Amino acid sequence: MSGACLALHVFYKLSNNCQRNAIEHTFGRPFKFPKIYERNPIINGVQEQLLPVITDHDAQVNYAIWGILPTHYTGDWKAYQNIQNTLNFPPSESLFYSAAAFSNIKKCVIIVTGFFVSHLKDGSMYTYYVYKENEQPFLLGGLYTVLEDGFLTCTMAYTKANAFIQNINNINGYMPLIIDHSKLSDWLESGLEENTQQQYHTEKLFAHTISKQFYDNDILFDSVLEPIPYKDIPNFECPNHMSKN
Repeated sequence: MSGACLALHVFYKLSNNCQRNAIEHTFGRPFKFPKIYERNPIINGVQEQLLPVITDHDAQVNYAIWGILPTHYTGDWKAYQNIQNTLNFPPSESLFYSAAAFSNIKKCVIIVTGFFVSHLKDGSMYTYYVYKENEQPFLLGGLYTVLEDGFLTCTMAYTKANAFIQNINNINGYMPLIIDHSKLSDWLESGLEENTQQQYHTEKLFAHTISKQFYDNDILFDSVLEPIPYKDIPNFECPNHMSKN
């Protein structure tokens, strides 16, 4: 199976569940369009969604449509995603680097407060919410294009799961490529085809299981990110985890 096909099934939900000022304080950058920022505990990539991003040419936090599009594409976002899913890609994927349609692609980082992985046990599927201590915002590696109308579109990189994620994700063995803030310049300035398996992330992560309704019904409710323990399922909840609702 090719990387492009695999990407369809890897990561298509993220979380950005903090206030705008927490992001600006953490990364020392104001939002370019602060009035349109909204917390979004569940960002569903199969819908057309905006993600906060930091690019290589802007000192402010901008927005990009999740699901990268070719620079000169003028059609509907959903129509393109039906042809080629571009929500995420493995670092070894050369599709974007070599295709003429993506000749103007560049690196970016995507700001999130968490992502989700799955665990299969005894025929049942469980979902983990993965986050940093106190649900502080952090960065995921990505690529972006600037469309002719000025809109940015992006895709998220994923890589082989580290030891912590391997404990809870027994479905595909991958995780989003996390970029520590101290490595931001290293990521943005490195070449597109540079081996991204190098260590960009060293900070501790936490994870806990959430309601099984998360995927079963694809619904959003106030306590969707709150811990729900299940018998004989590993749990790595941060001791300081508190509801933000």
